[in-house]
Amino acid sequence: MNDELPPELRQAVSDEDRPPFGARRKRIVRLVVYIALAALVVPIAGGTLVQAERNAQRACAIVGSVSAPQAGGTRAGFELFGRGGPGWQCYSAGSFGGDYLAPLGLIPGLPTELPGQRSNA
Repeated sequence: MNDELPPELRQAVSDEDRPPFGARRKRIVRLVVYIALAALVVPIAGGTLVQAERNAQRACAIVGSVSAPQAGGTRAGFELFGRGGPGWQCYSAGSFGGDYLAPLGLIPGLPTELPGQRSNA
């Protein structure tokens, strides 16, 4: 094999004896990739949570205007162990935390049937 190489390269060190990248470089590249992935995912997750909170507040305001028009306001909160199961729950604003109005679901939206109302079916 040395006969095929030009004279300048015959004494060069062979790269076949060692790995192409060292352990330190692999760690640095891995860290950069993790940071880049976090930089992509965190804003998306944050925006999704903010939008879900806004939707829950709006839906809760509509539910409150129908279910409890005398209440001073409404508030929506995410609960894992709420009355309507895990998801967004709607409460009227008042003394002692207010009254429970309706579950809004994991993806907040208007409930199909409000508590205390008869369905038209």
